[in-house]
Amino acid sequence: MNTDDKLLQQAQRSKLQRDWNYYSWKRNFAKNELIRSKRYYFITALKENRLKPDSLWKMIIEIFPYKALKYKASTKTFKIGKQLVSNKKTISEEFCKFFPPFP
Repeated sequence: MNTDDKLLQQAQRSKLQRDWNYYSWKRNFAKNELIRSKRYYFITALKENRLKPDSLWKMIIEIFPYKALKYKASTKTFKIGKQLVSNKKTISEEFCKFFPPFP
């Protein structure tokens, strides 16, 4: 980054198109190299951790950060058929019927 700063100062002082082009080329090269390095790091880390679910999910979260959703259920009852149900076991059984397990 030191070199980029020096090239920027030189381009600002000289105001020559040649200096601006060289600065832009170096800046873009460094940026693209950083992107390639990150991509390589994440690909190799995912390949290494593909059989370790805990490590794999840590890597996925590192790659795709998210904000935890602050979701609070507005109701503790669900309408199943024509009746309201508040029993957690009944609700979970109905969810399992609605979302069958994968084969």
